[in-house]
Amino acid sequence: MSRGCFWMPVAIIALSTFGCGVAHAQWSSQVTGPDVFGNTTVLATVDNVDGNGLVVQCDQNSTLDLAYIIPGTPSELDELSKAGTSIPADLLVKVDNGLVMKFSAEFKAWNNTYVGIVASGRTTDIVTAIKVIGGAANQISVGAVIAGNQQTDNFDVGNSTSAMNTATSDCKLADIQAGPSSDTGSTQ
Repeated sequence: MSRGCFWMPVAIIALSTFGCGVAHAQWSSQVTGPDVFGNTTVLATVDNVDGNGLVVQCDQNSTLDLAYIIPGTPSELDELSKAGTSIPADLLVKVDNGLVMKFSAEFKAWNNTYVGIVASGRTTDIVTAIKVIGGAANQISVGAVIAGNQQTDNFDVGNSTSAMNTATSDCKLADIQAGPSSDTGSTQ
């Protein structure tokens, strides 16, 4: 069996665990550091009743991730935790009645509990998404496309302004110019 055929079932299994959840939690942010190198890290998160989450993770030097995370099965976590293992995916974000922002992403292990569709890089597109999420008034919709399979989820906007301001400030994202959001999004 080729490597490509092996990974396809993992993506399909993960998509079957997605749910269209109703949001129930507000955004929160956790700032750690500075560490021994003077680096500060921010983790801003919101989850829903299905246990799925939307995460912004960054530091002030190089890391910036926008991730849609879901609880992973033991087999998904095992397979996707292997070095260099990820599946190309698209991450889509729509805030209120705005345009859909599309990001090239990877489906991979997020940690020991979650798998995620992760868009990475200190790019203007991701910074724009963070600023748009921070201005959300009613709803944050997230979608994922993995191996042609689509899934969507919704998240609460409560406290998103504060959480995104913390990420922007503590991760020094203000110097990265945010551009207009669009329906074509990033081609990272």
